[in-house]
Amino acid sequence: MRKKLLIPFYRTARIRHLYLKKRMKEMGLSGNMNMILLKLSEREACSQDELCGEVLADKASVSRDCAGLEKTGLIETKTDPENRRKSLVSLTDKGEQAAAEIRRVNETIAAVLLRGLSEEDRISLTRCLDVMEANAAGLWAELERK
Repeated sequence: MRKKLLIPFYRTARIRHLYLKKRMKEMGLSGNMNMILLKLSEREACSQDELCGEVLADKASVSRDCAGLEKTGLIETKTDPENRRKSLVSLTDKGEQAAAEIRRVNETIAAVLLRGLSEEDRISLTRCLDVMEANAAGLWAELERK
């Protein structure tokens, strides 16, 4: 009997999520904190509203996670010099170190998941996942409109 396509996809994503959640807990992180740290490591600073779109989470969740990250000294909040009514969050040095550790964990996960795939298979898989992500973005946009 042929496996359904999305079952191994879902199981792989779920196992990755559970593994990452356990590793993040060991670092004192929860929720979307790891994604927030990674997104902030890719840019200077940004607003919490921008982070919501980046990590696909609601304002309350991002606000709660940012408060926890600020409490532990991983991020800092400053007033936007171009708009004094707006706040920007950015990584501290400690936050940069945490983001680097999260990248290492993600690289370990990727190495395990991709083990046994040829370079050609990896390129093909990447193309397929890019298409799936674009299609998923359409679903997300549909949800946002409702």
